Amino acid sequence: MSTASTIQINFDNAKKQASELETIASELKQLADSDLEDTLNSVARNWESNNADVYIKKGNQVQQDILDISIQLTKTATSIRKIAKITYDAEMAALNLALQRRNS
Repeated sequence: MSTASTIQINFDNAKKQASELETIASELKQLADSDLEDTLNSVARNWESNNADVYIKKGNQVQQDILDISIQLTKTATSIRKIAKITYDAEMAALNLALQRRNS
């Protein structure tokens, strides 16, 4: 049976991992929204050929893919937090019940 401190440590670790995913998601969004956008705009201004349009379309698709991944990472972090809270509550309730039964 887990101890209260083990349950708390596991809960804290899950929340930390969720935060790390959110940080990565934020960095990806920043990359897509600014860095990649700036690069594609620069290509559009400076590259004059039919290939430029193809490159920019592919770049726009990559940008959208990065944004989609960012959204999914944020959703995953939210799910981790919810599951961790449910697990924490269930484990603490089970621990409390076991302690009550042992003391009865």
